[in-house]
Amino acid sequence: MVLENWKRRTIIKETFPLLTALAAVGVISGLILEAYKKTLIQYPQLLLLIPVMIGMGGNLGAILASRTSTALHLGIIELTPKNKALRNNIIATIILATIIFTLTGILTHPISQILNIGNQLSITQITLISLTSGIIISLITIALTIISTYLSYTHGLDPDNTVLPIVTSLSDIAGILIFYLTALYFI
Repeated sequence: MVLENWKRRTIIKETFPLLTALAAVGVISGLILEAYKKTLIQYPQLLLLIPVMIGMGGNLGAILASRTSTALHLGIIELTPKNKALRNNIIATIILATIIFTLTGILTHPISQILNIGNQLSITQITLISLTSGIIISLITIALTIISTYLSYTHGLDPDNTVLPIVTSLSDIAGILIFYLTALYFI
């Protein structure tokens, strides 16, 4: 069964329809950005955070997805809340998110000064926006990762073929929406 999952035909069969659907869904991220164009123009510091929010949320999910699917294939992890390895991976993801998004917020303020794009937001506001939205995005990404890994695995699909595109695409959409709502709250 393991060798079957490594055949090109199997990978394409499992991945192509999924990637096609997710590409269509990805347009939603652009529509969300368009919806809050005025806010971005008014607070250009937020523009510095968008790539980080989108990228890091998906990256953290991709790391968790890779570790989880590998552990499933090796038989060393079960997708249950009682599983210590799964819990440790989730906790590590949350710790990484906390550190990364705090540093991102702190560094955004001086970078915006260097780039002379304006500092309408204080370092506290920008850090709270980054940290709060980053943690929420990470929690959503963790849930998406566990659910999509479980569904792929129980339906006989290789999570290595399906979970990463699902997690990264849906994290982009959730990330933009959560970032926007969090920014509005702290502005």
